[in-house]
Amino acid sequence: MTHRARARSATIGAAPIPCALISYSDARGHRLWLTRDSSGNLTRISTGWCRNVYLNHDGVQRITRARTGIGSSMTTVDHAYDAPGRLAVCAFAWTASSTA
Repeated sequence: MTHRARARSATIGAAPIPCALISYSDARGHRLWLTRDSSGNLTRISTGWCRNVYLNHDGVQRITRARTGIGSSMTTVDHAYDAPGRLAVCAFAWTASSTA
């Protein structure tokens, strides 16, 4: 089985960003695209077929929310951390909008 990963180094403004994974594909050709913000935080994971996971971060670059969904259905997972910075709470919510 063959897997491929692409990475790049970049400069945003005056600050260099270390090498970061930007895409991944497996032997069957399934591909993931990875989008990052100016700090290098992963902000979106996408299959390119309208399937996305959006990630939010706090001031110390920890993931605080992950969201995914299609149309009006949305799955959200919120993350909270304790004082030493360990993941303490992972709360799941699913919402769907009905059409009448």
